[in-house]
Amino acid sequence: MSHRNWFRTNDIQPVRQIIGDGPMMHANSVHAVRQIIRKYRYPDWFADENRVKEFLGDRFYAAEQFDAWTCACKVCQNPGVYYSPLGCNCRPCRHRVMYMRWWTVIQLWFIHNRGDREIEEKHGWKSGTVGSIVQKIRRAVAGQPLDGSKRTGRPRGRPRKPPIIPDNSRTSL
Repeated sequence: MSHRNWFRTNDIQPVRQIIGDGPMMHANSVHAVRQIIRKYRYPDWFADENRVKEFLGDRFYAAEQFDAWTCACKVCQNPGVYYSPLGCNCRPCRHRVMYMRWWTVIQLWFIHNRGDREIEEKHGWKSGTVGSIVQKIRRAVAGQPLDGSKRTGRPRGRPRKPPIIPDNSRTSL
């Protein structure tokens, strides 16, 4: 018996009655419909645009700052005209780009359950960008550092020298 004779038209109907309309049937095989099941749940306030804007505004505070005095890029020099901030390295442009990327990932990945590859292909991002942004968003929501480093409880920087206290017990008269 050849490969093509496994399923005939009369055989498909009883199989469909047993399986139902869930799986997709192609020629001689049955494939299950893939469903995206998220490992992590997103916060309920992600559905509220104002809360998301507030969250992103706190994270990327320089996104709306145009500093024409210190930055010589076209975006900051001409705030009323749209220029793409992708090539600029000033803080407002970097924050604006990351604000837009995080907004896109929150809307498409968290709320609309789109896949990583679909979002990356649509926006022309490198592979793994969405996964990295999702991880950083989860850490930001949890109040952890975005790079995954542990907090030690010690202050940053070089330790201060203790002040020198003069010894006044030996005074000459």
